[in-house]
Amino acid sequence: MDSNLEHPFYEVEIKTSGCVIEILINDIPSFSNYKEGGMAVDWPINECILKSGVQLFSINAKKYPDEEKFKEKATISFKVFVRDAFKSTVRNELYEEVPRILVFEIPLIDFKGKEVQKYTYSGNFRATVPYIIDSWKDSVSFVNDDKENLLSELYSWYNK
Repeated sequence: MDSNLEHPFYEVEIKTSGCVIEILINDIPSFSNYKEGGMAVDWPINECILKSGVQLFSINAKKYPDEEKFKEKATISFKVFVRDAFKSTVRNELYEEVPRILVFEIPLIDFKGKEVQKYTYSGNFRATVPYIIDSWKDSVSFVNDDKENLLSELYSWYNK
């Protein structure tokens, strides 16, 4: 369904109440919230999508530091949407964004009656993007290189 979009823009809709949350997309930390209270956000994730195909996600939830377990009313809602980044419709001379398309959602996670201190949910969804990012796949290890020389090269590059 989303393969017809010329400029696909993926985002996750995250709603939480009563817990700390961290979201990873393809093992890349994408979003986190450690503040108490409820939270709702639409978060862009294209930078974590390296190429078209199956995308992995992990939701790591934790209790608040001063609590023994999750609050009884703690919940997490997680959905993935896509829309065209540059298209809009004209309705009555007003520009409106083209509605986003639901790609994936998980059932509401609640912690009622659960005696846990942390919780992880992992899954996947499909994405179609018009690019391929090599990212760290062709990276080189600098662990055995001279640290002073590396720092000198880095400072030189930044000063340039």
